[in-house]
Amino acid sequence: MHSIGLKCRSLSQTQKHFMSIKLERYCGKTIVQLWRIAILIMILAAGPMGQEKKTDEGEQTSAPADTVGKMPSPKGKAAKKLPDLVRSDRLIRPVQMGGQSFDVESPLVSEAVLLNPAEGQAPPPPKKKRDFLVVPIPNSNPTTGFGLTAVAGLIYPLPGDTPTTPPSSTLLGGVCTENGTWGLGFMQEAYLAQDRYRLKLGGGYVGVNWDLDAAYGSADQYQLNIPFNQKGYAFMGECLVRLSSRFFIGPTFSYASLDTAVRSDFEFPDGPGIEEIRADIQDALSARLSQIGVHALWDSRDNTFFPRRGWLADFEANMYREAWGSEFNYEVYLASVNRYIGLGPNQVLALRGHGRFAGGDMPFFAQSALGVGPDLRGYSFGEHLDNLLLAVQAEYRRDLFWRLGAVAFAGAGEVAPDWSGLRWDTLLPSYGVGLRLRLSKKN
Repeated sequence: MHSIGLKCRSLSQTQKHFMSIKLERYCGKTIVQLWRIAILIMILAAGPMGQEKKTDEGEQTSAPADTVGKMPSPKGKAAKKLPDLVRSDRLIRPVQMGGQSFDVESPLVSEAVLLNPAEGQAPPPPKKKRDFLVVPIPNSNPTTGFGLTAVAGLIYPLPGDTPTTPPSSTLLGGVCTENGTWGLGFMQEAYLAQDRYRLKLGGGYVGVNWDLDAAYGSADQYQLNIPFNQKGYAFMGECLVRLSSRFFIGPTFSYASLDTAVRSDFEFPDGPGIEEIRADIQDALSARLSQIGVHALWDSRDNTFFPRRGWLADFEANMYREAWGSEFNYEVYLASVNRYIGLGPNQVLALRGHGRFAGGDMPFFAQSALGVGPDLRGYSFGEHLDNLLLAVQAEYRRDLFWRLGAVAFAGAGEVAPDWSGLRWDTLLPSYGVGLRLRLSKKN
């Protein structure tokens, strides 16, 4: 306005009068436009109030759904819905203001971009694939000596499995050792209905040579090593139902027919207590064992074959009764807890605690024994037998290269007639190192 006034000083009176009229008209138009803008702003601000109205009862009524996302029609025609469009240079999307919709453009990259709502989240685990295995496994333990185990099987997903469903497996195997032990067996594990049901079936035929360490005499001052040959068949099954994301429970059953004989190269010595040992052995030389029980399981492992993190807690109660075909009446309770802690991409610390209690009228080889399964390796079956077993163990695992890994473990345990018979000064140690071979790279 100041520069306009400087230019008007050299104009005539008529020109000045004409210019003042034009300025008044210009200012008038400007004021009118400002008022229109103000009115438009008030209409836009009042728009959301028109979308929801209060009824007499205080309930809110939403605007009709067919008006959302449509442009107002100037001549009463139906408004067209505004679609979301993605172009190579602009994004055109409807934006609602004041109860109406407008097209708003925002610059994008030079190519079309589709927004991913899961961006920033961890990708889902890869889907499991079929894997066929044929693997010879050398093994050695104090019970049977050095031997060779051969395993052939298929690991596969079932139809409808999600990426997090454990793969099912069908395995066949055989074993032969230097002391004459041999056996054939199969195992079927199926994770059904996206791991809602876990079905396990297994069975086989074995002929095992093992030695029993027995004490006799008035104060058990004499030791006797009795060699046995035990052969027969057995099968088992269980069906677990998932009650929560991690908890499973269900029935179990098993049946075994075993014939036990003292090997021909052994003769019982004479002495006090020998006849009692002979009687116990004679009662169990031919045994039919039938079991029904319940199995409860808590499983949060990230992998059923090669866990790197999570928990695995088991509890079993197994009843052997004449009512369902067993020649002996006794019960076995088992409980174990495994904890897997990932120490890095290639290191795992596995911790385990295990307990087993057997009570009742049972054959001597059905007692709790060290050296069975993963608990306290290094002891032969029959070396430490009793009703109650407790064991703890820690194992450090590290991947090396290819499919090889190293392992170091240490643990301690004890067997006793009952809880009062456990003693800290008689704990048995177990420790060692070794190599691990991952048989299946896919699973």
